[in-house]
Amino acid sequence: MNSKGWGELLKYSSPSSILVVSWKNKLLEIKCPFEVLVRYNVGDLSKGDIEKVTKVKISSSMITVFIIMNKPYYYHHFRILVKD
Repeated sequence: MNSKGWGELLKYSSPSSILVVSWKNKLLEIKCPFEVLVRYNVGDLSKGDIEKVTKVKISSSMITVFIIMNKPYYYHHFRILVKD
């Protein structure tokens, strides 16, 4: 991706929140720290644990990364716990 593409993407992203669509089809901005449920054993985390995301990043391959206990994890290892 070129610098213009990265600039466009970063206009809509923040390390302190994430935009999600709820089951009720509402767009929500969830601010850090927020809780996630670990879907699989990954790194130091165990399936079924509830952890707090302190930052949200984007990898160079355009994948959302959650920072949990100062370690990066791809988003797909987790289910975001949303309180409606």
